[in-house]
Amino acid sequence: MTAELQQVEGLQINRWADAIINEHQTLLTVKHLVRETRMKHSDATGEGMGSNGFLGVDLISVRSGHGFTPHTHPGDHILICVAGLGTITFAGKIYPTRAGEIYMIDGKQPHAVGARTDHSILAVGAPHMPVDSLERMTPVEYDKIEAGADGLACLVCGADVVAGFFLHEAGCEHCPCHECLPPVREEGCDCAVCSAVA
Repeated sequence: MTAELQQVEGLQINRWADAIINEHQTLLTVKHLVRETRMKHSDATGEGMGSNGFLGVDLISVRSGHGFTPHTHPGDHILICVAGLGTITFAGKIYPTRAGEIYMIDGKQPHAVGARTDHSILAVGAPHMPVDSLERMTPVEYDKIEAGADGLACLVCGADVVAGFFLHEAGCEHCPCHECLPPVREEGCDCAVCSAVA
C-alpha cells in the first residue's frame, strides 16, 4: 500500500499500512517498497507522512545490507521499526533491532542504522526535516560512534574491536564504517564526509 494522506480542517490522516483487525489483535502489513524519494547521504528511500512544520513523521525503507553511515541530526528522533530486521550503532555498540520496537535517539549523539533484511522505519523528528533535505542528517567520521568507548562491539554477531579498527576486519557484516555503509556525496553539501568522498 502506498501512503494515503488526507487533510481535514488541520487534521492530517495518513494510512501507511494495511491492517487486519479482530477482537484480540491487529496485524499490520508493511510492504518492503522503495519509497518516493531518495534520502540525502544514503541510498535509503523515504516518504513524508505528515508534518506541522516542527514535528513530523516519515516512512523510511532501507534495503537489506544497506543503511545510514554514522551521522547526527539537528533534533531528536523516535524510530519505530515497522518491518524487518536492522541494527542501530550507538555509543560503541551495535544493537539488533526488529519490527515492533521503538528507540529514541538524541540528535547530537552520533549513530548509524543498518538493515539485516529489508527494513522499514517510521521516523518521528523535531524539528522535522523532509526526507530529501541536506539538513536532515550530517555524516560524521566512523570513530565518532565509539562515543568514548574503547572500541566497538556487535551484539548481533559477537564481533568486537578496539578503537582504531573496523568491525568488518573482525568478520562482522554489520560494520557501519564508510566502506561498509558508504555515504553518498551530495551536491551543495560541505560536511567533512562529503568533502572526502570522491
